[in-house]
Amino acid sequence: ESALLTRDGREIPVTQAMIAHRSGPDGKIEFISTIARDMSKQKRAEDELRAAKEYAETIIQSSGDMIISVDVNRNVFQLNPAAERTFGYRKEEIVGSPLDQLYADSVTSAPIRDALRQHGKYTGEVMNRRKDGTLFPSSLSASLMRDADGNVVGSMGISTDITDKKALERQRADVVAMLTHDIKNPLASILGYVDLLVEETAGRRTAEEDDFLQRTKDNVLTISALISNYLDLAKVEAGQLVLYKAGQDLPALLQRVVTLHGSVARRHRLTVTVNIEEHLPEIVGDQSALERVFSNLLRNALKFTPETGKIDIRAFFHKKDHVVIVEMQDTGPGIAPEEMPLLFERYRRT
Repeated sequence: ESALLTRDGREIPVTQAMIAHRSGPDGKIEFISTIARDMSKQKRAEDELRAAKEYAETIIQSSGDMIISVDVNRNVFQLNPAAERTFGYRKEEIVGSPLDQLYADSVTSAPIRDALRQHGKYTGEVMNRRKDGTLFPSSLSASLMRDADGNVVGSMGISTDITDKKALERQRADVVAMLTHDIKNPLASILGYVDLLVEETAGRRTAEEDDFLQRTKDNVLTISALISNYLDLAKVEAGQLVLYKAGQDLPALLQRVVTLHGSVARRHRLTVTVNIEEHLPEIVGDQSALERVFSNLLRNALKFTPETGKIDIRAFFHKKDHVVIVEMQDTGPGIAPEEMPLLFERYRRT
């Protein structure tokens, strides 16, 4: 490679081949042939590629997010300063080491490996381990890296320490849980006064007054159930929910749930039928949790079934799977098939 000077003084990068032509036995050089090819475009492309690589490297090195690259054997071969600071390792200490030592445990890394193998990418939250052994949560976005031929050569992950975010979420959840817990006491008081009023005015109320009292009681029970659901959800997310499992009489349990919501059914002229297979085996579970599950299902059916509609509750033993199944079916509009995947998304109504 060399450069040729043009007439106007510009230098052109070229690849050049020079051939010496000799003559006679003495081998004297008579003349030299030169073949040159203009490399300007290739040089520009190489310069642009080098500039792009330098720009990308600058972004990686200056990023506040942790960026770690691993080879196909999941050994670290590159990490940026943010990752060094957060994990407490110097680059030379961690390069060549297994990535798994940066996770809280082997269970944490398994879903990431599976997602990369199946989908080529992973997005989620993970628990990491620093050099000093302390754990911290982070958000992670990882994807496979491929060479020019499409072969997998490793993977790269970009993650952010979310310790402060998690602490804020816990504080918010604690405050809301405290408020909802405190609301339950006045609700219990209201319910007690309503029951007392019903008892003291028996035989002296009009049908309209009966309806008002029943509506008040139903609304208090609904609010109380919503609060209980929220408190249990908070316990589930915090890993603190404790279930007190014991043998349960399912027919009696279902009948209590139906009786609890009987006034709502009567007010909307809905027919609720209960068909329970004889000699059902005893089930083991938490009574209050089971009652809440069935109450939620029944309350949903009552809410979305038009007046004079029907709600069927069935309980039977499934011999093949050796389980007891409880089904509820109503004459409401139902859920569109295309909306079924959204059924368990929080705060979404189909």
